[in-house]
Amino acid sequence: MKKNQPVLSIALIFSMFLFVSLQSIFAQQVKVDKMDYSGAFKMATPYISDSTNANGKSFGDVALLKSFPIADKYFINSVEIQADTAGVFHFQIPENEYAIHFFRFYISGTQFNKGKIEVAAHGKFEVYVNGAKMKDKSTVDSIPKAVSFEMTIEPMSYEIVIKYLSIPDSITAHQIKASYKPEKEGNFVSISTSPSSIFTIHNLQDGKNFRSVSISPNGKYCKVEYAERKNDKTIRYSELIDNESGKVLMQDNGYLSQAHWMPKSDLLYFTREGLHGKELITLNPANQQITIIESNLPEGSFSIAPDEQTLIYTIKEEGPKESKSMNRILDNSDRYDAFRNRYTLAKYNLKTGLYQPLTFGYRSTYLYDISSDSKTILFGTSNSDYTKRPFSTSNLYLMDLQTLRVDTLYSDMPYAGSAQFSPNNAQLLIEGGPEAFNKVGLNIGKEPIANSYDTQLFLFDMATKKVTPLTKDFNPSIEDVVWNSADKN
Repeated sequence: MKKNQPVLSIALIFSMFLFVSLQSIFAQQVKVDKMDYSGAFKMATPYISDSTNANGKSFGDVALLKSFPIADKYFINSVEIQADTAGVFHFQIPENEYAIHFFRFYISGTQFNKGKIEVAAHGKFEVYVNGAKMKDKSTVDSIPKAVSFEMTIEPMSYEIVIKYLSIPDSITAHQIKASYKPEKEGNFVSISTSPSSIFTIHNLQDGKNFRSVSISPNGKYCKVEYAERKNDKTIRYSELIDNESGKVLMQDNGYLSQAHWMPKSDLLYFTREGLHGKELITLNPANQQITIIESNLPEGSFSIAPDEQTLIYTIKEEGPKESKSMNRILDNSDRYDAFRNRYTLAKYNLKTGLYQPLTFGYRSTYLYDISSDSKTILFGTSNSDYTKRPFSTSNLYLMDLQTLRVDTLYSDMPYAGSAQFSPNNAQLLIEGGPEAFNKVGLNIGKEPIANSYDTQLFLFDMATKKVTPLTKDFNPSIEDVVWNSADKN
């Protein structure tokens, strides 16, 4: 008797394993017992002028499935239908006519899991998840035939839409059945005819968001840039708005998105490729009329001076290339692709067509601002020093655009950033770290080192070169600043 105990134990273990395995296969299936139904949308086959198309294929009625793209409007007048005890939905199809039928339900997950969605029906159909086609069936069968596909469920709701094509045949009572089979046992999902309110990453990412707003010089108009995101897809576009009435004058995702306001005129400008080269175009918001200002602009990016006749160009110069077999590292920053490129400045006059190079040298020069009278510019260069923080310093220069005379405002200044003219051109507003200008803006108590990313504002007097910290006692870091020119000071 004792000799049979191991056999009985093995048999018992095998039986338990078989029971658990069968339970994991069959007990976890989640049947769909309710769906929204919309239809039937009757259709007709097209006029067949030839037996085959240009690819030698004859017409197939499965092409009718493509006639209705997935959209919420098809469910405006939908009704909720109930499955029988076996999880089968019954619906009628029109006699002697083609028709499209829509079925919809939602799967909501409480945690990450994987599984299979299975759909069985008599006719041809397509299955969509959140608008994306996942599976189709292209045969008509006397008894419902199933197709399935794997699906990863995250903690969110998924819209499942079945687009079903019924064809003229003798069977008018059709059936459809759907279910979800998770890989692991547990109450991971729920199925209903409405999406669950689950807070997910899509609540933060999806929707309509502002990207930027720019106002015309007299404040009458503004250009607003938007980004709309849904299900990992993003569209970007701009609107031109009348501020007084709130009316949207135009919407565009092309040239309007790249357009900028002229310095003084209530006109937008942008560039495009024309028959003779790059064109400079202005757009009048009042009547949406466009005007070609220049039909053959020089290459490069530019800023328009307040006189609206002078363009200050930033020209990129490609640096030397190394051989394919060996690469010489010139500097620590030579690890980056654009390190060897250099940038110089040039002036172009729209009225005369005169193109005047302004800077030249080994180091790049960067335009910071153009004076309100369009006579001078602020530009800068930088020096690298890897032996001490912040490992680079800045030089700021003032150039007379008529004589090209240059005055040095400061040199080898650590932590100094961008600069802009005051409206009367007597002062400069400079952004920089707390330790800029001999730590005049430093306010960190007993802390040993300041945060160089804590951007501060400094007022620089052009006549005396005196620097006054403006945000020494202002805790937030400065991200952007605009000097209001209303009082001309």
